[in-house]
Amino acid sequence: MQCVCGLLVCVLLVCVLVTQGQLCAGGRGKGRRKQKDDHTHRDSHAHREGPAHRDEHAQITELLNATLTSSEDRAGHRKITEFAGLDPQGSWRDFVNRPDDTPTRRCRNKKRTLPGPPGPPGPPGPRGPPGAPGGAVAQSDLLQEFKQMIREATQRRELTQEGGAKTSPSPGLVTVGDGMYLRHIQEAFHVKLKQPITVEKKATAEIHSFQIPMAKGGFMRGVGLDLSSGRYTAPVTGIYQLSTNLHIQRDASDTHRSRGQLRQQEHVRLHICIEALCSTQVSLETVVSMDGRGQLFSVCVHGLLELQVGQYVSVFLANEAASPVSVQAGSDFSGLLLGF
Repeated sequence: MQCVCGLLVCVLLVCVLVTQGQLCAGGRGKGRRKQKDDHTHRDSHAHREGPAHRDEHAQITELLNATLTSSEDRAGHRKITEFAGLDPQGSWRDFVNRPDDTPTRRCRNKKRTLPGPPGPPGPPGPRGPPGAPGGAVAQSDLLQEFKQMIREATQRRELTQEGGAKTSPSPGLVTVGDGMYLRHIQEAFHVKLKQPITVEKKATAEIHSFQIPMAKGGFMRGVGLDLSSGRYTAPVTGIYQLSTNLHIQRDASDTHRSRGQLRQQEHVRLHICIEALCSTQVSLETVVSMDGRGQLFSVCVHGLLELQVGQYVSVFLANEAASPVSVQAGSDFSGLLLGF
């Protein structure tokens, strides 16, 4: 049994050695065949190119051998035979005749055209579709928003920049409710005529004899108004708002005349004058024609005047009609000091 095992081991060793020998022999054979093919290819290439090319090739080889002699001496292992297969001319022809796969490039010397100035704007485009209708806003909502704006403005006025402390009201203002201030009116009046006053034709009369109405709503603040004379004297220099409304009744005989018999210049002129100087001082004035008027009609005027302290104002009616007119009781006169 031991002899059989030893014999098998020997057979295996012999097979391995034989296989390695064949591989080495085959490799050496292939190397020799490759070298032979290379020499054959070079010889055929040299034969095709002719004697001139072979001479040029020999010169290049000699030049390379002479150039590399020093480096071969230094390295000790390089050989000139390594460069024997170089073909500079053929390499250059291959480089020149290579396929050009690069994209066509623009000429660098071509001048680029610069963009010109912008042209005029084009026409407007078409109008877009109309938007959706807005929501309806009730008048009560607008009033509520306005009240809210006033409340916010009042609150901002109350606060100071330091710590939000409430400011004291300005002189002449009175606190009403929660954070609301109103100005105290010291000079104002609203009075009515106590008895009728007749104004003759082509005459001017000063309206007097006023009284405070017995009904609620009439008032007189301050001491500037003289009820008997109808004159209001300014206690201080300032801007005053003045107004009057007179109820005028024409003469009964005048109403029977036809409209054509009335002259076009027949009219009445109502003034609020400063110190009775209606023609030289600034005054509030209105003119009403009597043409087409009934037996009773009203004339009114209102506006602003600047009065100096001590000056007075009063109401004047100029009758430019051909018959007398009567200013009825209940006609009113009012005034208010707006500010300094």
